[in-house]
Amino acid sequence: MSATTVLDAHALHDQIVVCVLNCNRGRLKLLEHIGQMDESRLYVELGCSSIEHYLQKKLKFKKSSAWSHKTVARALPELPKLTKAFGNAELSWSSVREIALVATSRTEQQWLDFSKEHGADAVEREVKAARGDGRDAPREGDYSLPPQTVTIKFVITADQYETANEKLKLAQVKHGGPGDDGPFLEAMLDSYMGSETGESSAETTPSPGPTKTVVYHQCPTCRASAVETEVGPVEIESTAVDAATETATIVQITPEEEQPLPPLATDAEPDDPTPPELRAKVLARDGHRCQSCRGRSDLHAHHVQPRSKLGRTELDNLVTTCKFCHGLIHQNRLVATGTAATGFGFS
Repeated sequence: MSATTVLDAHALHDQIVVCVLNCNRGRLKLLEHIGQMDESRLYVELGCSSIEHYLQKKLKFKKSSAWSHKTVARALPELPKLTKAFGNAELSWSSVREIALVATSRTEQQWLDFSKEHGADAVEREVKAARGDGRDAPREGDYSLPPQTVTIKFVITADQYETANEKLKLAQVKHGGPGDDGPFLEAMLDSYMGSETGESSAETTPSPGPTKTVVYHQCPTCRASAVETEVGPVEIESTAVDAATETATIVQITPEEEQPLPPLATDAEPDDPTPPELRAKVLARDGHRCQSCRGRSDLHAHHVQPRSKLGRTELDNLVTTCKFCHGLIHQNRLVATGTAATGFGFS
């Protein structure tokens, strides 16, 4: 057995980056050859009816993978900036295959800029919205990501499906009809939770506290509304927020509070620790998620510029982190930078 080489974290990361670079450049060469096979129609000589058929039959690609490789191979010759970013490992394959669906030589830089500020899931959501709207560029200056339906899966046996499917059809008609499954699902879960506790849904008493925090954002002026998700705020109708406010805790942040305070004098005493009401506003602004890892447990309000270095206890200098990431920052293994106004970063 060969000896194992022990690397530190940075050296191992460098090795991983090299592997990603090689993978991406190898995939670019693959896409180039797929494009040549597609344009020349040489797949016919191999007994295939199309480039997708060739990829599935000869290379054992899944149907969806064959389609995406064909699409990207056809698009990249007109998208040199996207090609270069992917070859330099500045962009993931997940983002490339989405952006290639809509980008043009005129808009590819806008998509690259968008991908720098958002994850692959957000890129996919924005591309889907762009295709639906007939756009070739991401939206600029919008309040949040576009709305999108979500599919929830249940794993059941074939015999259970036949019975459950008939009951689902009847319940959907009663609670909004097919295509509007939200009210039905909420009614079903309310009924189930009531039966589990021995109470009817109409007589269920409130639990001691919320089991999960759902964060809504709403501009008090224009009433633009969003719900916080794993990929960031997603647009919703303002009526959904209106309904939630009947039982929700409302945290209001004024424009004045968002303005940075003047720096402390060099001989001034450090600011006070973060009071509970300010911490609540920081967490609400950040969607009750760690801004480094997106976790939701054991959340802290961290001073980006430390109080010991005259950092202000204010919204602009406070960012939400989980207990683990907060610990990494104070161990100098994770660095938080920026402000609320300019955007926070972690490295």
